[in-house]
Amino acid sequence: MNKNIQRPVILLLVFLAIALLVKPVLLQGLQTVKLSPTAQLASAVSVALGPNSGKDSLPAAGRDYTMEDTHYFEGDKWAVTTVKPTGANADTVYVVLEKFNGYYQAVLKPGNLYSSSYFYTLPPELAEYLDQKGALNG
Repeated sequence: MNKNIQRPVILLLVFLAIALLVKPVLLQGLQTVKLSPTAQLASAVSVALGPNSGKDSLPAAGRDYTMEDTHYFEGDKWAVTTVKPTGANADTVYVVLEKFNGYYQAVLKPGNLYSSSYFYTLPPELAEYLDQKGALNG
């Protein structure tokens, strides 16, 4: 190998070796955080519920509401969870979520009665579940 090429190649290899050794020290062992499916659902439900009245913050699972009776459809692509407010005189509602690019988003806003027209836009098992719960009107 030519000396003019050999020196930059060696320097590059030394730089890469140092970078690989120093990276864990600089990041102090930090790793990427991936939310559990329950945490992902809670985050999406909080967004769907919207800000607390008179506040700029979103409601928090465990403090403002609990998620009960969560069911998954088509693997984990779709989810329906029952949301029960804590310490409030509000109705228990359903939130229907779909996973997009690995994250859940509410596709039907919180409610306890949906139009039967949704029956045809949802996966059959999910629509049937909502129908059995009495959450589809008509």
